[in-house]
Amino acid sequence: MHKTWQETTLGSAHPARQGYAATDKSSTHVIVEAGTTLCQHKRADGKAKHLVNPYTTTDVYEALAWERPWCDQCLRRAPASWWPPAYRPDPAEFLAIAPFLACMGRSG
Repeated sequence: MHKTWQETTLGSAHPARQGYAATDKSSTHVIVEAGTTLCQHKRADGKAKHLVNPYTTTDVYEALAWERPWCDQCLRRAPASWWPPAYRPDPAEFLAIAPFLACMGRSG
């Protein structure tokens, strides 16, 4: 057990998420400290490419509304809690099937 404790290391902590950013010609990126995208995080200043005049938000649903593809590199580096939701049900869809669901509950 002592050897396992000595050889076990924790990974580095993720930087704090600041929001999301995109431009008309770029993918949607996760923004971390100092306005850097997560896919460019920890690169040398000369090698990091910054988005020019991006629109930004802290709300993932607003970022989804931009209808821009998501940066694969950002999603690979981000924890799952930062990912966009795969499916957000429309309340109108639920209201259309609510009577059917109510009947199923009583028939059981």
